[in-house]
Amino acid sequence: MGCNTSVPMSESLKRRREAVMGALVGDAACMPAHWNYDRQKLLEILGEKKDTPEYFETPSCPFYGPKDFPGHYSTGQLSPYGEQIFGMLSLVSALPEGPLQGPEFAVSFQQWFSSYKGRVDHATKDFLQKMEEGKTYPDCGADDNQGQCFGKVPLAVGKWKSSSDMEKNLEVMVTAHQNHDMARDCALVVARLLQIIVDTDGFVTVGEAWSKLKEASGVPPSLSDAVTRVEASLSKPTHEMLLEYGEETAPGKAFMGLSCANPQAFMGVLHAALNATSFESGVRATLLAGGDNCSRATAVGALLGAVYGVPEEWKAKFAQRGEVEGLLGKL
Repeated sequence: MGCNTSVPMSESLKRRREAVMGALVGDAACMPAHWNYDRQKLLEILGEKKDTPEYFETPSCPFYGPKDFPGHYSTGQLSPYGEQIFGMLSLVSALPEGPLQGPEFAVSFQQWFSSYKGRVDHATKDFLQKMEEGKTYPDCGADDNQGQCFGKVPLAVGKWKSSSDMEKNLEVMVTAHQNHDMARDCALVVARLLQIIVDTDGFVTVGEAWSKLKEASGVPPSLSDAVTRVEASLSKPTHEMLLEYGEETAPGKAFMGLSCANPQAFMGVLHAALNATSFESGVRATLLAGGDNCSRATAVGALLGAVYGVPEEWKAKFAQRGEVEGLLGKL
């Protein structure tokens, strides 16, 4: 995938930074409603805020909250997935240009977790255990295909300007954490789509960038069926499409379509991003789809942040805005 060098660097850089900010703001905006799989219950929780559900005042994730993890997960703060992105941003912003060394990166990521006091997910527990056992890159990566792979995308696109370096280094970032082909493929497609957006001269929609990506044969065969389903379901709400996929692939467990796993997480990202007419509309649709809306929001937020910019009102509610802007200045 080639890089359009005709774009003024200032505009391209702005889009790259807005992509990173968009990923984190999207995550934080969804965090209070994370991992609610019962849509009716989610709508009841949101009440009068269902039309503007972002940054819901009462953290309502059934699996974590500020009481369980003091200093974490109050409204405006990041989800566990978003916190991992922030950690990786602090690592990546200090790296030089050029190839990323897998063994060194894995050790740096492990060291970041040594002082982390938030919720540690299954894939990260597996990664940390393997590192403790003395395994090195790539064997340290968890056998896990889930949507936290998306968080590496805006960091790789933001840091490494050439397509070649970006794709190779993204693979290292994903593999160190999640050594799984599906995780790599999903992250790569979103990254290629984002790179087209940031490198296009002038305004481009996600749909226009998606058409360019397909024309360039940028979608791996492993995702062809998922893409076909998404494109055939654009007239439906994201939630409905994902439930249909879940019921077909796990009869009686339609909620699995809303889970962290790929390819369904990727499908939710692509569906919401293609249907969005603004940053706000795409992230809201992602939040209201329920389930693992936070991991999907990191990718949706990155894509739409690059296209439309992140609304100032949403940035203002993001608790770590200042820290993130400081790190973005080093990318």
